[in-house]
Amino acid sequence: MASVALATRLDRWADEEAPENNGSFAVGASHAGERLGNPAYWVPAFLVVRVADALDHRSDRAASLVRIAEGAAAASVAVSVVKIAVGRARPYQTPGDQDVVRPFSGNSSFPSGHTALAFGIASAIDRETSARWVPYVVYPLAGLVGWSRLRDGEHWSSDVVAGAALGFWTARKAVDFARRRIHTP
Repeated sequence: MASVALATRLDRWADEEAPENNGSFAVGASHAGERLGNPAYWVPAFLVVRVADALDHRSDRAASLVRIAEGAAAASVAVSVVKIAVGRARPYQTPGDQDVVRPFSGNSSFPSGHTALAFGIASAIDRETSARWVPYVVYPLAGLVGWSRLRDGEHWSSDVVAGAALGFWTARKAVDFARRRIHTP
């Protein structure tokens, strides 16, 4: 909560500063970041990997993939519920005024769904593997998603921070719950 409160203080500044770099690298990285947080890309990827695991008879990998998908789904559901309840306007809807909040209005800025999904997948993958290098890859990629949402003017900085925290926490809890469910007789 403290990080979201701090990010709220930076909303207006980040909204003005984030889109300033319009070089080809920044634009390309932003488009890649948007895709990494978009369920339209993740759902088919999960299905392809699941089919590959089934064809390869890798039930261990398949079970891990299912837990990762459950964590991602839990993060997406949680963020959707909060978005509906809060009703915060996006930066392009109310330029310079981050305080426009109308619960149940259809506004959907807070928290960032792309960022929640990206951090949900990152934390679920991190939870499912013991490889020490994984956090150094998955979390920066999730951070790229959050940055892209700021850069493209889709979210306030506090939306991104809240999405990251909610996605991380919800997916981690969902994976832990799924693991306990398997080990409970």
